[in-house]
Amino acid sequence: MKRTYLIAAAALIASALTVNAQNAQRPRGGGGGAANALFAALDTNKDGVLDAEEIANAPAALKKLDKNSDGKITREELRPAGATAAGEDGANKRRRKNAPSTETK
Repeated sequence: MKRTYLIAAAALIASALTVNAQNAQRPRGGGGGAANALFAALDTNKDGVLDAEEIANAPAALKKLDKNSDGKITREELRPAGATAAGEDGANKRRRKNAPSTETK
């Protein structure tokens, strides 16, 4: 059973790192939230590297992401608090709402 968790965790890590590497080539401003959330959850010492201990503890870290305890992690569960399905967080909404109007009279 531990071996299954380790294999699943390794697959998730590889997937997250691949997506993260692809997003690094894109302009900033969107995307990659799920991969970043996965990496952040696994990188418990926040050094930007997943070491052997963090990989071994990946199943426990992943279980913490399952907010509704259904045994599955959805994209919704990986979104930061206040983020919408379109990927816009509350801060972006406020900036847009308070931005000066570009309409001409």
